[in-house]
Amino acid sequence: NTETEGVYYNAIELDKNLYRSTSSTKYALFDTISLKKIVFGKNVKLVPASCAYDCDSLEQIVFSSSIREIDLVAFAYCDSLKYIAMPDGVQKIDNGAFWECTSLETAVIPNTVTEIHEYTFTGCENLTIVCTKNSYAYNYAVENGIKVRVTDTQINTNNRQPESKKETENYFDSF
Repeated sequence: NTETEGVYYNAIELDKNLYRSTSSTKYALFDTISLKKIVFGKNVKLVPASCAYDCDSLEQIVFSSSIREIDLVAFAYCDSLKYIAMPDGVQKIDNGAFWECTSLETAVIPNTVTEIHEYTFTGCENLTIVCTKNSYAYNYAVENGIKVRVTDTQINTNNRQPESKKETENYFDSF
């Protein structure tokens, strides 16, 4: 438990905290009510299971371009999270990764994603997935009844995280 508003997470410094879970019963790595932002370092390839499970105040996640997988319930029940942009290179978004993120409005998903578990976005009632037409993310959204916003070109989200709602709106107006 911490009183911090941001965590800068790098696998080199926190190797002992990285694990792959076979169930969602692991405790959150960052268990705090005041955590607002997580920044993943350039060496992190796996966002661990239950990473920020039930961090109600989490508003921003900055993924590094090295991320390849988001594990089980990594950000489940993060009620303040409204926007996520996954970087090029992410291939898998596992079961319940964003389960019951009730405020999540936008998920930008690149063409490199080839696996999204069917329960990844369960409970995200206002979600719109932003992706290219006929991508894996597009087909996932259509099959699961999730709103989709199609772009004409591959979205480059590497190191690109809007800092405010206004900047997010301007960012999407450019599509």
